[in-house]
Amino acid sequence: METTGSGKEELVYQGLLRMVLWGEPKEEVFRKARVNGLSAEEAEDLYQKAIKERICVIRAEYRGKALKGLIFIVASVVLFFIVAAMTGRAFVIFALGVAYGLWKAIDGISGIFMAANREGSVGDIE
Repeated sequence: METTGSGKEELVYQGLLRMVLWGEPKEEVFRKARVNGLSAEEAEDLYQKAIKERICVIRAEYRGKALKGLIFIVASVVLFFIVAAMTGRAFVIFALGVAYGLWKAIDGISGIFMAANREGSVGDIE
């Protein structure tokens, strides 16, 4: 792409990145790249760069979910033992905390591994 500076190329990349993050089809991204004067090779390079950034963003979101799940598990187990030591009884409610934390941790870990296959907008990650 012939530009007067890297500013225009960066603007084109940011537009393509937004489309990739929103989950637009590859054909639409390439169409926009061609409209902005990119060759097929340049468009492919920028598309691959945007896909890599999308995967990093998705993995970061799911990493946070996994961490929250693990923190929930640890907190529930610690509270279980503290309450059991103080009262001499164990409460089942803490098992629900562990189950919730386990669910979130598994969801986060599976999301990290499946980030490349995720479809749709990155903003739709719950």
